[in-house]
Amino acid sequence: MASLSTARLLAVALLLAVAGCAETGLYTTDTSREKALAKETAANLAKGELVELKTDMKIRTIGRESFVGVLAEAKSPAGAVVILNDREMGPDGGFVGRLRVLLVDRGYTTLSIQQPLLGPNTPAKEYEFLFEDAGDRIGVATKYLQSKGYSRIALVGYGMGARMAEFYVNNVGENPMFAWVPVSISNGEFARSSGLRIPTLDIYAESDSGDVLKGAPIRSALVRTAPKSRQIRVAGASASYAGKEREVANDIARFLDGATK
Repeated sequence: MASLSTARLLAVALLLAVAGCAETGLYTTDTSREKALAKETAANLAKGELVELKTDMKIRTIGRESFVGVLAEAKSPAGAVVILNDREMGPDGGFVGRLRVLLVDRGYTTLSIQQPLLGPNTPAKEYEFLFEDAGDRIGVATKYLQSKGYSRIALVGYGMGARMAEFYVNNVGENPMFAWVPVSISNGEFARSSGLRIPTLDIYAESDSGDVLKGAPIRSALVRTAPKSRQIRVAGASASYAGKEREVANDIARFLDGATK
């Protein structure tokens, strides 16, 4: 009997250890990658300033204590926009790096934040375990902008960042965002099949990924359930929006200008 009890105790201990790893290790952001991207961002930053933000997680674990963002303030801003990068990207990389600057030119202060990262070539499905951490970062970024006097705040997410943005919009009861913009939402779907809660601008490229294109008609139907919402297909664009960044920024700015009128 004693040996059986010992075996059971060992089994319980093993389960707890595995659960602990899942919570604090296997699905915690890759801090080394975040640091490398932050260093790269700081070295190549042409507009705006790098800011460090502290997370609100009640139980903080390695990699969740802080994160970086790039703040660029517009003159006489019409509002502010929190921008979320795709996976494998930093807050000033690729399409997001260009978009944040163009939105400033259109009168919107931007705060592009680093979203949690997993290791290189990690399947997209595993990023779902980081959505809560991502939502925490969005909330912190929003509070930071509010502390600077911004009350009109919108959310823009690109690729995996669009999925993380949707998680925040759907799961934060007192969501302060007045509108949100998913750009090429990576799985091509909206999780909220019963309708959208706030003004939404769904953007996708003519030559986008298969999932994004396949889901476009379904997303269009859902977008029509939200007030002042629409879907835009960017003609001649690939999923990177290379050469189409200004067109996308103009579409987003026009949408935000009218979202609360």
